[in-house]
Amino acid sequence: MLVVLDANTLVADFRLQGTHFGLLLDTKKRLGMKLCVPEVVLEETVNKFRERVEDHLQAVARNVGELGKLVSLESKGLVGDLPDSDQVVKDYRLQLQELFKTHSIKVLPVPQVEHSDIIARDLLRKKPFGGRSGYRDYLIWESILQLLRLARDDLVYVTENKKDFAKEGEIHPDLIADLEARQLQSHRVSLSVGLRAFNERYVIPYLTRVEDLKEELDQRGVGPLDLHEWVSRNCEELLDREDLLVVGVGVPPGVGSAGPPRLRQAPEIQVQDVYEVEPGSYLARLEVILDVEFSIDFDWEDYESSEEVRAFLGPADEPFSSAFSDFDNEFKLELELRIEGRPPSATAYEIHKISARYLYLS
Repeated sequence: MLVVLDANTLVADFRLQGTHFGLLLDTKKRLGMKLCVPEVVLEETVNKFRERVEDHLQAVARNVGELGKLVSLESKGLVGDLPDSDQVVKDYRLQLQELFKTHSIKVLPVPQVEHSDIIARDLLRKKPFGGRSGYRDYLIWESILQLLRLARDDLVYVTENKKDFAKEGEIHPDLIADLEARQLQSHRVSLSVGLRAFNERYVIPYLTRVEDLKEELDQRGVGPLDLHEWVSRNCEELLDREDLLVVGVGVPPGVGSAGPPRLRQAPEIQVQDVYEVEPGSYLARLEVILDVEFSIDFDWEDYESSEEVRAFLGPADEPFSSAFSDFDNEFKLELELRIEGRPPSATAYEIHKISARYLYLS
């Protein structure tokens, strides 16, 4: 099976270190999968990495500037040179290419396509045109078509971009027409919306459940990996400030600030399944309930920009610098935990879904 990865899959895990990528990379050879990344996807991933780095560097510079108005940063030893973004991006490109080499991920070259064909397709609004990235998406699709022509394997395209590649969960009819025009059987290509969905369909069914480890993890305080202690220790990381505000309060992303979550009682944990990925390596699926309290703060800019904040705070007679409140809420997390060894230790996790019992601002 050929597996072609889109940029949104790579951008979700720049270093390929999460549980979803780990599961794929550790099983691909055994399950007969060949991973491919179009060169367009590689370039888009590096560019998204650049944007993310520059956004964070600008945020750091702003925060340092604001902090400098309050304290002497030099006397506190807090002033230092920020990394050069161009060098960071250059290093990342090399590291990503090395990861591809290590895991035998083939980079598909940019296809040779007549510009007149691209213009005609764009004007006809045939998929994958229609969005802002239609040109890049078309080159990705052409890479897939050329790969299919050279190989006999079936192909799965892993992407979150349903709008431009799919219709009702299947490959879009415009793309099926391309396959038929090139005498390629349409059943050879399928779409998987995200890497987790791909693993769910093509990897998990071939793994073995490990009931004794599941029972061991289910027992609180028993064995070297106490999940309750692990969740409590990592509570701030599992529920970041954005989750508290967006999921737990109901404000738009980027509005307000939140303090760290504080557990009001011990977490509730249900181990749903444990699978053996390879000898000594396991994947556990957990459902975790966290009852936490946390503080939030809105400023005048938040008040002006967010209808939800205005509805919550009510009319304001004059601008203010801070509107502070304490909240509590119960969050449910569905996550996958990678476990290594016996006795087991947690090495990586990935959250699939977060929901809150109450939505204060709706």
